[in-house]
Amino acid sequence: MDRYVSLQMPALRCNPASAPAVSPVHGFGFWAARMVGREFYEQRATLDPRARLAGALTPTLILRGTCDHIDAAVADQYRATFARSTLVTFPAAGHIIYEEQPERYLAVVRTFLHEQPEQPVGPRQGGA
Repeated sequence: MDRYVSLQMPALRCNPASAPAVSPVHGFGFWAARMVGREFYEQRATLDPRARLAGALTPTLILRGTCDHIDAAVADQYRATFARSTLVTFPAAGHIIYEEQPERYLAVVRTFLHEQPEQPVGPRQGGA
């Protein structure tokens, strides 16, 4: 999976020629391996978390670049799933927004976080 992601990195940008020379990606672990395994495709209906997440009241920030390889309809699905979501679209950015537009990315994330009311953290509820 690391090799696959390393080869795809230029395609995750709005302007692949702007990609800095970087060492190969390392560290994709269990979940990434699950996404490409046969069992993922055989069981993907039971792995779809949207039904369980639909009732979540957690404020959710959804970020999308206009050059993202993932269809804009996916961001719309996230918006429909999370009742308290905010969608921010970055013009002239691909999938790796934080590398292509780091200043705006940080400003958007910081603004979103600062707008959230402070919530006390209590004991964890539920299972593992």
